[in-house]
Amino acid sequence: MPGPKGKPWRPGALLGNRHGGLGILRNPIYVGEYQFRKTSRRRRKGKMKMRFTDQSERMVTQHPELAIVDQDLWDRNQARLAENIDRPFHAKRKVEYVFTGKVHCGVCNSTCIVSDGKYVCTGRQQKGICSNPRRVAREAVETSIFDRIKVHVLNTAVLGPALTAFREEVERVRADHVARVASQGARLKEIDQRIANLMVQLGSAGEASFASQLMMEELERLGAEKRNLERQVKQAPSAPPVTGDVNAIISSISGTLGRLHQALQADDAEASRAKEVLRGLITRIVLIPTPGSVTDGRGAGDMTVTVEGPMAALIDLADLNIDRVAKHGHRPMFGLHNATAVWTFSYVLKWRDPRLATVHADLPIIARLLDEADVPVSMEAMAQALCDAGPTAGPDADRSPDQRARNAVSYLQTWGFTRCINMRSPDTGYVWNDRGLSDDEWKARIAEPPMTRTIPVLRIIPPEVVVVIVEQPPRPDEEAGD
Repeated sequence: MPGPKGKPWRPGALLGNRHGGLGILRNPIYVGEYQFRKTSRRRRKGKMKMRFTDQSERMVTQHPELAIVDQDLWDRNQARLAENIDRPFHAKRKVEYVFTGKVHCGVCNSTCIVSDGKYVCTGRQQKGICSNPRRVAREAVETSIFDRIKVHVLNTAVLGPALTAFREEVERVRADHVARVASQGARLKEIDQRIANLMVQLGSAGEASFASQLMMEELERLGAEKRNLERQVKQAPSAPPVTGDVNAIISSISGTLGRLHQALQADDAEASRAKEVLRGLITRIVLIPTPGSVTDGRGAGDMTVTVEGPMAALIDLADLNIDRVAKHGHRPMFGLHNATAVWTFSYVLKWRDPRLATVHADLPIIARLLDEADVPVSMEAMAQALCDAGPTAGPDADRSPDQRARNAVSYLQTWGFTRCINMRSPDTGYVWNDRGLSDDEWKARIAEPPMTRTIPVLRIIPPEVVVVIVEQPPRPDEEAGD
């Protein structure tokens, strides 16, 4: 059901206040019970203070005609609220992303949150105490972490010692189990014998005597101890052995990790379960800008990612059913040695501007304009050339020609290939840096464009063919004889 204004319900409207009976889930008026004097007020230091009175100080009247909720439903709801009375609301809320609350900034150690699909530092965005402007895509971080775990952690060099500790722990648990069962069995036999002896003594003693009362108390104590031992013997299964070699266990963990990662794409209970399991694998993720890396104006750039996690939680994905939790101090802890170690690794998450594919396709068109230009090329001329050339390849190919021209010029200026000749007029344009002309010379060209001469059309005709005959001339005596 939507809220009164069509929006989702807020927690305060539903849960209210448990001391004052406020909120939809706590208001007794829905079962026909009206309470007077729920609050008391008094003036203190010039201000009126209000407090909720105790239940004994209130006057309660029943109005069954006002009830709109069954008493059974009301009682079950109140019992459920009482179970979670010590848990704050933010602890009940399901996480939105798999690593929510585990990502931290490496510069100021503040938590990183997801904003517009990217992790940003709250120290910079909300507190203004951090100098880290980097933003990295959430999906890129998640995918790279799962891939790197398979490479850096799921190998025999890392998991071998932990699995050896697991096998040793299995043998120890089995030995402890056998010894515990034997000790409990001996204690049960002793208790049965003592109970039999007390029953014989109780039959010979008087019912109202002091000795009979002491024997009855001893029988009650022995009976409770016997029931507890019998329950422990039945509930203590033998620990199963760890089967399979290291490579088989690594393959099982890798397959489970891949299936859990795929389950995150769904929007159901399976995805929620996958989030909780995967969150247990990671204890901390630190993001820090990679020194010397290129960044853009929106905070994107290479990021160094450091990941930490418990070894035992990762091995749990292989379904090795081992009772390795023991009471230690004030809380339960794992009783292993190598398997309780924390693995950690760091890597550089490379960032590539998605606009570069389109920019690289547009650069030949822009370069041709700059090569042939005698005056600075305006942004409008570049956009018109891109529009005439049609769409190009790349994820941003559907952008407008103006935006594509700006992206291409920004890329060329970032790498120092071009510069802007600012005329504060429509004549403002861009030129190559290696043309050898200063800004004043380019401005002079704008004021007086270079004279251009058109080469006339030349008519090409075939050459004339001349035939030359070469022969010996006649001798003088022959000419006289003739």
